[in-house]
Amino acid sequence: MLSEELRGKRLYLVGPLPKPIGGVSTYIYRLLKYFPDSYSAVYDIYKNSEKEKVNSRSFISPFENRLLSIIWLAYVLPKKKDDFIHFNFSGVISLILFSFFVKSKSEWGVTLHNGELCVSNSVVLFFIRVISKKIDRFFYISDNQKKFYKEKLLIDDGKLFNLDSYVPPIIQLDEKGKLEDFGIEHVNKFDFVALANGYFKPIYNFEFILDAARLKSNILFLVVTYGESNRNYEEKINSIAECLDNVVFLNEISPDDFVRLLDSIDIYLRPNFVDSFGLAVADAVSLSKQAIASDVCGRANGCMLFKSGCFRDFMEKFEYILTKNQASKDGFYTREKVISKYKFCYGIKDKL
Repeated sequence: MLSEELRGKRLYLVGPLPKPIGGVSTYIYRLLKYFPDSYSAVYDIYKNSEKEKVNSRSFISPFENRLLSIIWLAYVLPKKKDDFIHFNFSGVISLILFSFFVKSKSEWGVTLHNGELCVSNSVVLFFIRVISKKIDRFFYISDNQKKFYKEKLLIDDGKLFNLDSYVPPIIQLDEKGKLEDFGIEHVNKFDFVALANGYFKPIYNFEFILDAARLKSNILFLVVTYGESNRNYEEKINSIAECLDNVVFLNEISPDDFVRLLDSIDIYLRPNFVDSFGLAVADAVSLSKQAIASDVCGRANGCMLFKSGCFRDFMEKFEYILTKNQASKDGFYTREKVISKYKFCYGIKDKL
């Protein structure tokens, strides 16, 4: 069993389960699916009646109030020797939460999933430096994060471990889907199907998707949206899309269904102005799909990059892929690599 490869410590996760659907919750969900028996429990401070409890020992805060949820987490956290707790939060301000937690014999590791970390207030920065001394291991997902931990939080090299936030999807043969399964009609009249996803917020740059749709009437463009939206931006995008017959918006698709949808398309597009790796980009490459993404951050090997904000470069790369029509190479993340990096980062083995 793959999950047994993480034996050696009692492992626990702290982080959100879907819903809401987002980068951190999808990461937690993937880890629990990838290592189904390795984690003794997962703790989620975000109460939601629609949570997907992947692990039979999924503990969700009973409180709507965030402060009460944090106090609840501090109370239920495992505290024994050989307990390793992997905390997952978005930004650096979340480290303030550790002021509520009592450090005992357990080991703590932290992943902050926002690729760019910064603290502008010197008093807050000093406070976070003091709190950070409680944490045994910092898992950085980019070189910029590593630099921040070393130069701003003054974390020793021995506490820094590279653990990116990508866990490959697992699709069984009986789970493979078709576009028709998602209520998408008249697929056969298009030569290709392209997919993008994100929030209705300007940083996701859906304008490039719609502009490409105007130029490529033979391509079906699917856009999956989720989470909180910028109302003005949503209205703007929807008003433009109403004039296009080859654009379809899909809302709040589950993580598993999104992977099935991604497995059914030809090209994945990620024109973001701001990003922190892009989980779906890596998934597309892993599933042997073409992927085009902005160069705002490090991307999965096999993805084609374009200059952020440059529509001309975006379309040149798009045209190249349409002409080339050759799948990306699979295997940049093997199961063995995933197992090895987690064992090393969790301290189960001494080296990669």
